[in-house]
Amino acid sequence: MTTDNALWDVQTALYARLTGSTALTSLFPRGAENIGDHILEETGYPRVTIGTVQSRPLGGAAFSGNETTVELEVFSRAMGMKEARVIMAEIIALLHEADFTVPHRTLVECRLVAAKTAIAAAPADNQVFRTGRLRFRILTEND
Repeated sequence: MTTDNALWDVQTALYARLTGSTALTSLFPRGAENIGDHILEETGYPRVTIGTVQSRPLGGAAFSGNETTVELEVFSRAMGMKEARVIMAEIIALLHEADFTVPHRTLVECRLVAAKTAIAAAPADNQVFRTGRLRFRILTEND
């Protein structure tokens, strides 16, 4: 399996895990439509975008797999950080040290390695976003 496949396999698994959670999708106006790597503007806010995904092969005599880093970005237009942080907490509960299926691979570990929130301006309409960024490290072994 190549690194390109690892990128797609991990993204597919995360998408399925996130969109399969009623606890998470119930926080969005259009449910699972507000989660993905490309979300249409009319879908509304809040939303979660699958951002940067990086992978590097790991291997040796006893192990063949990949270390993949994924950034998930939360965007909210609510006043204050509460909405973004509630969504972030739900994502962490779904992914950190969780056991889930990754196509064509065996999940070894999924860990939250960084989290941050910020305020950002949207140049198109001068509105303010509350943003959250979660970075996960996912270690997989090739099947």
